[in-house]
Amino acid sequence: MRDFTRFLGHSPDTATPEELRAFQLDMKERGVGAPTFNSRLTVLSFFFAATCPRPEMKRHMRYQRAAKKIPVVLSAEEVARIIEGCVAKFPPSRRWLY
Repeated sequence: MRDFTRFLGHSPDTATPEELRAFQLDMKERGVGAPTFNSRLTVLSFFFAATCPRPEMKRHMRYQRAAKKIPVVLSAEEVARIIEGCVAKFPPSRRWLY
């Protein structure tokens, strides 16, 4: 709530949908992460639902999805190097690998 109030420069109960959208764009441009972004919108959602009933403001809130990380996949050469390293260091492990 504090961030939104600072962004507006006036009381949040008089905010317009355009100001809410500008706040969301500002957070996006500053690189605010999805968890923080969504947390701030949740606070504003509660504010505009319970404290200052203005349901039209909730329609202008767009939550972000957290980016999914792509798993690291080893190449065939990297797997071969790992296996060779295991066999060289632990000769009995040859039985387990083949």
